Amino acid sequence: MSTYTISEKVRNFAIYTRLVTLLLQIVSNLIIPDHQADAFVSPQDPEVKSTWGDEIVQFLLGGLVRWDAQYFLHIAQYGYTHENTLAFFPLFPLAVRYLAHVISIPLQFVCSHHSILLISAVLLNFYLFIKTAAVFHRLSLVVLKSEILAYRAALLFCINPASIFFTAPYSEGLFAFLTFSALLTNERRSTSVAALPFGLASAGRSNGLVNIGFILYRKLLDCSNYYYKIRNATTESGQLSLLIVVILTFNYTLIPLFIGCFLVVLPFVIFQTWCYFTYCHKDGTSSTLAPHLEMYVRANFLHSPVMGEAEWCDNTPPIAYSYVQDKYWEVGLLRYYEIRQVPNFMLALPVVMIVICHAALYMVDNPQVCWGLGIPQPVGDKPSSRRKQALTWPEEGINSWRVFVYTAHSLCLCAFCVLCIHVQAPSSPAFIHRPSLSVRGRRPWRLALPLPLSLRHSRPRPHLQGSVAAGLVPITWAREASRASRSDVNKGRSVFPTSTMTTSCATHDSIPVFPFKPGDERLQFLARREIGSEYIARCPVVPRARFGLWQRSPRRRHFLAVNVA
Repeated sequence: MSTYTISEKVRNFAIYTRLVTLLLQIVSNLIIPDHQADAFVSPQDPEVKSTWGDEIVQFLLGGLVRWDAQYFLHIAQYGYTHENTLAFFPLFPLAVRYLAHVISIPLQFVCSHHSILLISAVLLNFYLFIKTAAVFHRLSLVVLKSEILAYRAALLFCINPASIFFTAPYSEGLFAFLTFSALLTNERRSTSVAALPFGLASAGRSNGLVNIGFILYRKLLDCSNYYYKIRNATTESGQLSLLIVVILTFNYTLIPLFIGCFLVVLPFVIFQTWCYFTYCHKDGTSSTLAPHLEMYVRANFLHSPVMGEAEWCDNTPPIAYSYVQDKYWEVGLLRYYEIRQVPNFMLALPVVMIVICHAALYMVDNPQVCWGLGIPQPVGDKPSSRRKQALTWPEEGINSWRVFVYTAHSLCLCAFCVLCIHVQAPSSPAFIHRPSLSVRGRRPWRLALPLPLSLRHSRPRPHLQGSVAAGLVPITWAREASRASRSDVNKGRSVFPTSTMTTSCATHDSIPVFPFKPGDERLQFLARREIGSEYIARCPVVPRARFGLWQRSPRRRHFLAVNVA
């Protein structure tokens, strides 16, 4: 019987979700009537006749061409023909156009160019989603240091509420792939290399500029590590002076920082510069539009490059993107707060609450990490320094200090979306990957981490009645552990009766719990002493299990829960 690795399971699950999404799209498009919205629809050339191939493509993929998909396909087919198309960045339309040139070789005889572009966009997003799920799984594994949580995060990403946008002709799939790839490279301490995919992401979507915060955070980490490293260095004349240390630190970090930030901002600057030279000629451009496009532009009172200088050309600075967002999409502080937008607020509420609740719980559980901006102080040479740092900065799981930057990023992005742009934007894939990465493995009621799916029992066992859940530590034992004094644990004394200990997972009827702090070096010693090395070797260990019973207690305790296989 063949076995699959976790990476292969993630890849296969991503493929299945795309196929199911396409099937649901076909069924929904057949049985649900289209909403008659006052939205942009790309005008088609009336001289191009529809073929049987176009009808098949429309039947299979027609439900995906809605809202912003119309803009992306229009730009891929005709370019930036009028002003409001400037709100969409060029990387995804260009990728779709060049891919269409390839697949049009066999399809040009049965399909129109518009249908070929639609097929190209769906195929591109289908492939990108599979690669994105794999990259996201590796990123979660690097950040969380837990295969279980990384696997669950990847599954949640594949079935997120806005999953349809990863299949439709939207730029979210390309943006997510580039962003996750850059974050993975950035976590492996290659900031200069990560700046390239970060820059490409900003060429796909405007919110790629926000990713510059990850480069700043990584360079702060490098700066801190390098500073303490050379601060403790000695030469023949003794330790280096503080001034030399500061100069060397800035020389080591500032130059890569400027290069990384420049590469992230450069695509945005290039696109806005192109917009200025295209739309800010007083006499208009020499190129002309196709007759059906020119008729559409004049009928809808839009501005095209052939009409002369645009209104935003006299702004300081003359940025087309901000003007178009303000004029055509009414983006601004509290401008979306209207009675008729209540359904959209309700649509965004679950994701917004997940982000806010996770951020609040993370700050409560890790106040020192938050006050330190998630930048740990390098460990000293003394053992006492290592123990103090280990107790302060969790290294694994949802409370890891590496999660801080993702928590802060998602919270700031959530606040900006709720206050300044269309509130349903937090439900889009460009935003939803943040809570997927930061909330993975967490339970809203803050219980202990459950067993992996392959290790959990199919039903609660009788002796665990009264416990938090099947596979979790009983609350009654947790109370007994909370009453045990810390001095008894430090002295190696048992906090449970000897009768509760066992050396076999199969005959196990009790789950011992030990109070401890994350990273305590005495943890494994105490566990082996109380349970036995055979038990530790055969049974999975879930560190830092938490119980909601003490969440309101001013004195929090951590517990080691040994689950049963």
